[in-house]
Order: sequence, then structure tokens, then C-alpha cells
Amino acid sequence: MSGFDLVPVDGGGPVHLPPGETLLGRGPFLGV
Repeated sequence: MSGFDLVPVDGGGPVHLPPGETLLGRGPFLGV
């Protein structure tokens, strides 16, 4: 499986990100 997983620091399941362009930016996903 390619891509990578983001693992929340406060627990919970990892979020898989497939390969390709991923724009996270600022917002509720990063808690900014």
C-alpha cells in the first residue's frame, strides 16, 4: 500500500492519505 497515514496525537484511528497532491492548509483538520 502506498501513501502514508496521519496519526492523531490525542488518540483515534490513523487517516490514510493516498499518493498524489494533498493540500492540508489551515483549518479544523490541523486544529489551527
